[in-house]
Amino acid sequence: MPARLSPEQAAERLQPSDTLGIPLGTGQPAGLIEALGERDDWEELRVYGELRSRVVPARESLAAIAHPDFREELLEAAERASGGRAPRTS
Repeated sequence: MPARLSPEQAAERLQPSDTLGIPLGTGQPAGLIEALGERDDWEELRVYGELRSRVVPARESLAAIAHPDFREELLEAAERASGGRAPRTS
């Protein structure tokens, strides 16, 4: 049986330059996305999938590590998902 990891442990397994595929819809690992946002050593993290999480901290965490070309779009999506209550980080 595979080991169960906390979101933080899973985020630690990724390299500063790495690729991650995330599932759609209810399978999205909001805790993992938030844990990725806590790291500050990313060089080139590529995350593939459609972000449908309504969990605003997860969206903000992803925006924090996103390429600058996509950061504003992710922050706007977080604000829409929260009904305008999402704190802006930029």
